[in-house]
Amino acid sequence: MGITLDGVGYGDDGQSWGGEILIGGYREYRRNCHLTPVPMIGGDLCAKFPGRMLLSLLLMNQNKDDTIDMIDRLNHKLHLEDNFPQKKLEFDFVLRQGHSVDPSNKEQFPLTSSMGRWLDAVSSLFDVSHIRTYRGEPAMRLEGYIWNGIPQKHFDLDDYMKSEEILSHKLFYDYVDLYVSKFHDENKSKKVNLACSMVNDISSLFGRTAVNLAEINGINHIGISGGVAYNDRIVSVIKNIVDSNNLIFLQNKNIPCGDAGISIGQISVASSRYI
Repeated sequence: MGITLDGVGYGDDGQSWGGEILIGGYREYRRNCHLTPVPMIGGDLCAKFPGRMLLSLLLMNQNKDDTIDMIDRLNHKLHLEDNFPQKKLEFDFVLRQGHSVDPSNKEQFPLTSSMGRWLDAVSSLFDVSHIRTYRGEPAMRLEGYIWNGIPQKHFDLDDYMKSEEILSHKLFYDYVDLYVSKFHDENKSKKVNLACSMVNDISSLFGRTAVNLAEINGINHIGISGGVAYNDRIVSVIKNIVDSNNLIFLQNKNIPCGDAGISIGQISVASSRYI
């Protein structure tokens, strides 16, 4: 079983992947679980300007009225619109586009299940990074921001593990709303702990879901790779969960877990199929 966490990978459904739990080997695989796909309003601009990804993520809330109120409060407190190249004009335009989003229409906006894009959005929410000037910058800055943070229990993962989302093999983005609701009540020092909790919780969700799927499928090895696997906190959380369930945790050692290792995987797959 492989937990693949990255910024972008071309999925077999033509969409952008990057937050998947896959089961298989060199010859074949199946996608057992993944982050809920979110429209990227503006396409790759979401990767360059994390604020766009944050709005895209928040606009996925099913209750549109509550969403607009939440975004208005955030914008009033954080001046989110100032982080867009065209300021309020662009911010309002993204909001209008977001209102027309039909998640079932894959032609309207590209969809992503990327963990990297999720981290970008959180980075923007906590005023850590608002423009990507080098690859992985927002997520890397977020890792530094929460390095000394203390995770708190804001969300009941036990209840969520029994939800229909998990049963339908989709992880979640929606719980960001629950954290945003607490965002206004926290002072600057506690916001670090809130951000740390968000990252810890989604890491735990991946780890616990992978362990459950491993037990169901009789699998003893759980590996992790992809650019996000450079993040020490995320990997540590998942590793602790796997180890505590007496399963074998696999990590990259001689081959990089990011883009530099892709060609080795391609060679391995091609060799297994054609030799």
